[in-house]
Amino acid sequence: MRKIYPLIAKTLDDHIESVRSKIREAELLQEEAYIAFKRANEKKSDIEGMIEENRRISIKKIKQLHEENEKYLKSLHERYEASLQARLEAELAKQKDLVIEKLSEIINERLSEEINDSSYKSYINIPKEDLKKLIPPAAGRNH
Repeated sequence: MRKIYPLIAKTLDDHIESVRSKIREAELLQEEAYIAFKRANEKKSDIEGMIEENRRISIKKIKQLHEENEKYLKSLHERYEASLQARLEAELAKQKDLVIEKLSEIINERLSEEINDSSYKSYINIPKEDLKKLIPPAAGRNH
């Protein structure tokens, strides 16, 4: 037994030391895993914070773009209305000129028919400018 006991004891001591070494390695790995897990959670929190901040910024930008779009549409609508108003006023002016032209022709023609004396015919012609003064300006215009 004297020869076998030291050999068994050495083998058991080596085995115990091997197990202890593996336990220390496992504990180190566990500690590293815990540190890595903690860092991952911190990064996750940071990423979630960045996502939330980006979400707030995106919502703010969407609201800003919506407001800018509303202003642009309002401006576009106002320009369109102004353009339509200008075209309408131009068309009304043309129509007014046509009416005055026809009215002048009709009045001068009828007066010429009524007055047969050629000496007065030169005085019969009523200027169109005088007729324009008789026709009121279109509603909303200051002409």
